[in-house]
Amino acid sequence: MLPHKKTCILLAFISLISLYSFYSCKKNDLTHNPVVTDPLAALNLPEISFNYAHPLLPTYLRSTNINDQDNTPAVNPVTDAGATLGRVLFYDKTLSINNTVACASCHKQALSFADDKAFSVGFAGELTARNAMTLVNTRYYPNGKFLWDERGTSLETQTLLPIEDHVEMGMTLDTLLNRLKTKPYYPELFSKAFGTQTITSEKIGNALAQFIRSMFPFNPNLMKAGR
Repeated sequence: MLPHKKTCILLAFISLISLYSFYSCKKNDLTHNPVVTDPLAALNLPEISFNYAHPLLPTYLRSTNINDQDNTPAVNPVTDAGATLGRVLFYDKTLSINNTVACASCHKQALSFADDKAFSVGFAGELTARNAMTLVNTRYYPNGKFLWDERGTSLETQTLLPIEDHVEMGMTLDTLLNRLKTKPYYPELFSKAFGTQTITSEKIGNALAQFIRSMFPFNPNLMKAGR
């Protein structure tokens, strides 16, 4: 074999070894540094959060002493991230024991977040004791007590009562916490809302309350899909 042919074969062999080493390294890099996907990608959320915290009230409300009727507690002010988390929870059927109903199943967006049935339908098809009333303008109910018999002493505590009700959603809070922890997007949402990925029932109640306090009849954001 001619010398220059031997040289060409040797160079080709060295090139193949180099290419193999390069792709082996790339494969190892991918193995040790897997691509991280956005955990929120599964949700139908806008890139920029809606303005829940500081909505522009219409003139007829701004001209009154509406703030005197605001039942928002100082420890749970409405934030964009908190209300966004509340919105996802509000439309999530995971909150019921058999994954069949969400808060939105009875508080229907198309009906001003009320129910058109005299008695709402629970997770197992049973009828509740009362109609699900509207949630619109809940923020400006100065009494600050909720449900027909006002046993919900605040909106933060009231939001958890239907979840635990044996007819409405049939869930226990411990079971709910364990379920939410398995969803990849909830730790991220809780972190954005409360600064930590720790999921607690108190934070669930606070987030739902924040979203509900953003329900105004003039708020165009509520006309868009929740999830």
